[in-house]
Amino acid sequence: MFAFALWDRARGELLLGRDRLASKPLVYAALPDGGIAFASEIAALRRHPGIDLAVDREALSEYFACLYVPAPRTLHRGIRKLPPGHVLRWSDGRIAALESYWRPAFAPRRQPSWTRRFETLMPLLRRAVAACMVADVPVGCFLSGGIDSSVIAALMAETLRRQGGPPLRSFHHDLRRGRL
Repeated sequence: MFAFALWDRARGELLLGRDRLASKPLVYAALPDGGIAFASEIAALRRHPGIDLAVDREALSEYFACLYVPAPRTLHRGIRKLPPGHVLRWSDGRIAALESYWRPAFAPRRQPSWTRRFETLMPLLRRAVAACMVADVPVGCFLSGGIDSSVIAALMAETLRRQGGPPLRSFHHDLRRGRL
C-alpha cells in the first residue's frame, strides 16, 4: 500500500505514484498558474483557492450508475484521482505523462466443478464452525434468514449432535415485535 510524490530536481519533474490496487488514495489538481496540488484526500484540495470545485456532471452520472466515481474522475471538475497502478509525470506546468505500470495478469485456468468446490469448502467450514463453538456456556446462533446463517446453523447442529450435546438454540429478530 503506497502513494508517493517524488521531486526530481535535475529534470524539474514531479512524479506521483499510486499502489496497484488503490489501497492509498492520491488526488491532484492542475492549477491555473501552471502548478499542481496533490493530497491524499479531496477535502485537503477543496481548501485551495485556485481549484475548480464545480460539479463534474459526468462523474455525477457515473456515481448514480455505479454508486462510486471511478478513477480518474471525482465529483469536482478540477480534481482528479490518480488511477491504481499509475504514475503521473508533471513537467513544465502540465501533465507530461500518465502511465500504467501494472495490469493484473489473469492466467486462464480450468474451473473446478461445483462438486469439487463443495468437497473442498465443507471440511473447512466444519472446522471453522467447530472451532468457534468452543465455550464454557451453551452456544446458540442468530438466524438472519439468509443462506449463510442457515448453513452455519446446520453445521452447528451437526457438531452438537456428533458431540452428544444439547439441541442447538437459535434466535431471530421479530420485526413485528421489535425483539429477539
